[in-house]
Amino acid sequence: QVWKGARALLPDGLPLIGASGLPGLWLNLGHGASGWALACGSARALADQIAGKTPDIDLEGLGAQRF
Repeated sequence: QVWKGARALLPDGLPLIGASGLPGLWLNLGHGASGWALACGSARALADQIAGKTPDIDLEGLGAQRF
């Protein structure tokens, strides 16, 4: 099998960060080519959401509800 280096990207180009709508299932995916650059900040914001805290950055428009 040949390695392709594909990067998961959603149709609108934005990542999906937040609750999935299913109990206990949280999402942090679809970062595309910016995956490594966004990984730590996205994980921190998601951890804040899971803990019931307000993230330091605005995640409006990055949740599953946009689909």
